[in-house]
Amino acid sequence: ALALVKAGADVTVVSPTLTKALKALAEPATKNPENNPKTAKKGCKSARNSKKDEKSKASGSPEEPLGPGPLHVGPFHVGKIRHIKRNYKFGDAEGYNLIISATDNLGVNRLVHSDAFECGVLLNVADQPGLCDFILPSVVDRGALKVAVSTSGKSPYLAAAMREMLEQSLPEALADFVDILGAVRIKLLKEGANSDKKAEIYEAFVESRMLEWLAEGKRAKINAFLKDKLGPDVTLSKLLKRAKPSRKS
Repeated sequence: ALALVKAGADVTVVSPTLTKALKALAEPATKNPENNPKTAKKGCKSARNSKKDEKSKASGSPEEPLGPGPLHVGPFHVGKIRHIKRNYKFGDAEGYNLIISATDNLGVNRLVHSDAFECGVLLNVADQPGLCDFILPSVVDRGALKVAVSTSGKSPYLAAAMREMLEQSLPEALADFVDILGAVRIKLLKEGANSDKKAEIYEAFVESRMLEWLAEGKRAKINAFLKDKLGPDVTLSKLLKRAKPSRKS
């Protein structure tokens, strides 16, 4: 849920209870549609054919269910998350772009699948690939570097275990290292370096102790390496600054 919110999505959790992690994120809906008979969902087909419902949406009626304000993640406002405290009901899929059913109850999962199919909404069901429109790999995130592990739905537990192994083996400094390599690539492209020159420099960076220097904050070592490989006027701050896209006034 947090990953979706960080991506700017509005997330609704329909469940009688929440995990501790979700409790820290979720806010209760300020108004639940199922408590208001005028806005209660009837299922996608009947809802689409309801002129009254369409009129209410077009006019921005106050009877429309309201969500919470933006969730704060870091210094930014990045999407919203709300909690509807009840069991899933047929028709809940209406109006959403994507649904994840994270329950081990086969009956509930089949209900969600039927509802999502009728509404034309993409669905992922945990541990039941036969009900899925797509699968979610376990992802190790190191800035611009993403490493995904998938068992094609056969064993999410193994995928999660493999992700934990990768989390431990891939240092956090990789995020900064990838940014540096990206800046080096931009510099070489601007200079028109040939393929042999680029391959030589990339290999030197990959085989260097750059990750160690980044982890230990040894900027002097990093700058010395950059000057040796890229030119006497190159420093880390200058390299990264020049790689940023320029803003046109």
